[in-house]
Amino acid sequence: MSTFLQACAALCLCAGAVLTQDPVDPPTIDRVLAERLLPEVTTRLGAKEAATVAWGGYLAQRFGLQEAVGDLRKTLVVWQDTKGREADFVRLALLDALLRLDADVPANELTPHLRGRASTPALLLLARRPALNAAALLEYFDILSGYHEDRIAHPDWLATGHLLAANKSHGFAASLIRQLDFHLLVCVREPGNNSGREMPLPGSTISGLSCGSCDVLNGFPPVAWYELTTSGSSGMLLVAAGEPSVFALRTEHRHQFNYSSPLEKSASEARWSWFKSLVDPEPLAQERAADVRFHSATEFLREVAYVRELFQQDFRAGLAQLVKSGALTKVEADAAVFQPEVSVSDLRVGPREALPTIPNAKQK
Repeated sequence: MSTFLQACAALCLCAGAVLTQDPVDPPTIDRVLAERLLPEVTTRLGAKEAATVAWGGYLAQRFGLQEAVGDLRKTLVVWQDTKGREADFVRLALLDALLRLDADVPANELTPHLRGRASTPALLLLARRPALNAAALLEYFDILSGYHEDRIAHPDWLATGHLLAANKSHGFAASLIRQLDFHLLVCVREPGNNSGREMPLPGSTISGLSCGSCDVLNGFPPVAWYELTTSGSSGMLLVAAGEPSVFALRTEHRHQFNYSSPLEKSASEARWSWFKSLVDPEPLAQERAADVRFHSATEFLREVAYVRELFQQDFRAGLAQLVKSGALTKVEADAAVFQPEVSVSDLRVGPREALPTIPNAKQK
């Protein structure tokens, strides 16, 4: 008999046993069904077949079996390192059940699931107690910071950053400083020239779409899929308040489905917004501009180096303020590296000598 038919048979047996008794009210029926279904669910959670275990998770959340939380957690640990698509669907079912049953799950049982298909429901469980789970959230934030496109903020990354910023979590400032982008704009003119077009400093908000598809395997229960989005609406769960806030939407699927998450926030903008919320006043400047009069290649390079050194001195002074405020440790401040992006705007007119190459500079 297929896994699906076995699950249906178990439900029919439970329901039939209740209905043959004297008439009772619906809450009593639910309670009796739950009591009689619990052994079936427990047995399924201890099975070796992936589909059978997934059905155990599905039935636990479907009938609100709070008594199954302990078994769900134990089973999640058992399946945490198992590879393959079937194991992915098991983890999705177990994490969904823990979410729906409002279970309190320790961070060490969730961190193994922060990579892969089940990362979003694992994040949602961590987000329930962000202060207690700050270390795990910071680990996930750093993982996502290395994955997503540098200039686009994925909703999972955005939600994690909002939670860390709201709690001023230890280590978050150091993580941000490793990711912050600093810009030095050098405008080059002839001696005596104080006019000409200005080049805007870098920075923009761009949009995009994260999307994919998922096939529900035969014999498995409907898949609960959680999507995070910055476009909140009625029926969605607020995951993390911020600019913009991040919401979660749960949907169930029996067959192949597509999913997508709009990306409408600049990652750079988000990082600086979080950083500014950690300290007041803001101790670091993101951008610095300098007008340089071109006399010779040697003097030009000397002036650019001088301006960059001033920028770096400001950076170090800002780090000292952060250490004094407690947002950074001295070890974290000493490890911080200052690597500004240098953009050169050549505003000279007429015949001109070629500008010498500046390491890591963009010529415009």
